[in-house]
Amino acid sequence: MLNLVRRHLALKLFLSYLIIIVVGTAVLATSAEFAVPRAFNRHMGAMAAMMMAPDSMGMGMDSGTAMDRDLFSNFRSAVNEA
Repeated sequence: MLNLVRRHLALKLFLSYLIIIVVGTAVLATSAEFAVPRAFNRHMGAMAAMMMAPDSMGMGMDSGTAMDRDLFSNFRSAVNEA
């Protein structure tokens, strides 16, 4: 197998590009996992500020922990799907 790789340039190029794609995908997935909690908190903070504004018609942010977990889970799913 090793001799086959050494003799064929096309196979070497294919394997090198395959390794680059796998590493790039792993880096993107890892960085997305680290970015999701901060993005969620930033967006929820902005939404809470809009809901608590004196001239807004919002009801406020009274949510339970189960609803918060479900909201974060759905947010993470949306980010992963995009």
